[in-house]
Amino acid sequence: MTNEERAYDQALTYLSKRSYSALEIRRKLTAKGYTDEEKDAAMKRLQDNRFIDDEALANRAYRRFVEEGVYGNSYIAYKMKERGLEMPERLSAEEEKERALALVLAKLTKNGSVLRRKVGSYLANRGYGQSTFYAVLEELAARDLLLSERSKYD
Repeated sequence: MTNEERAYDQALTYLSKRSYSALEIRRKLTAKGYTDEEKDAAMKRLQDNRFIDDEALANRAYRRFVEEGVYGNSYIAYKMKERGLEMPERLSAEEEKERALALVLAKLTKNGSVLRRKVGSYLANRGYGQSTFYAVLEELAARDLLLSERSKYD
């Protein structure tokens, strides 16, 4: 068995456990010590046999993130890029705001109110942008659910 065949078999072993992008398979084969030529041959064969389809994988991964309902565009884009996948679409600003507001209301309310600082940290850690943060703050203020930092110590 040639090293090209071994690389192909190794890639199939990885793919038998879960879906990987072409970039992820390349990284794994590199870690196993395969040369560029061996990796190229294995990748071509995988793509010819339709074992790797980055576009379909990107769509599935994006749908999973959207269905979870926890993350914003920045986080989703980062995770997709990390796997070597293109983001097929983006949440609209309104969708992102509604998701962020629902998260804040579900997770951060204490005594019916939230602190501005906590809202910022919570949303930033989940990939929501500054414009979404301010839109959520406006909505919380309109609902009279936003505490000032000083009121916590009064």
